[in-house]
Amino acid sequence: MFTKAIVRKPCKNIVEGITTANLGKPNYEKAIYQHQKYIETLHGMLGETVELKTVLHLKTGVVSIENNNIVVSGKFIDKANFQNFNKIRVDVDEAYSANCIWFNGKVIVPRGFPKSKQRIEATGYETIELDMSEFQKLDGGLSCLSLRF
Repeated sequence: MFTKAIVRKPCKNIVEGITTANLGKPNYEKAIYQHQKYIETLHGMLGETVELKTVLHLKTGVVSIENNNIVVSGKFIDKANFQNFNKIRVDVDEAYSANCIWFNGKVIVPRGFPKSKQRIEATGYETIELDMSEFQKLDGGLSCLSLRF
């Protein structure tokens, strides 16, 4: 059962986003209203939601890599919501590397972030590095590319 949720208010640029829905341009004010209702619904079901303010994607600042371990960066490092987790801290200059994924016992990390890679490996995980530079240009990361189940 889920007990917590992390949410982020959509930015105004969503109305200029890429879509294949062919339903017209979104109305930002309506989208914000709908998002607020979503947050209220989650809060009513969970009792706790954490709103993001400084990162674009939800998994940019914190990601679970199993066994009570999380990779954290920025303001997530000191959030009380994550005090009971083992934190693998990501430095500001390597913040993009927080968007990594655990997959069948290994952690896939973006290439080019040696401090983060070393810290993950020091926790006992084997890592696989992949070049994600083109997705990084789009504010996209490893967690955006798949749904693992």
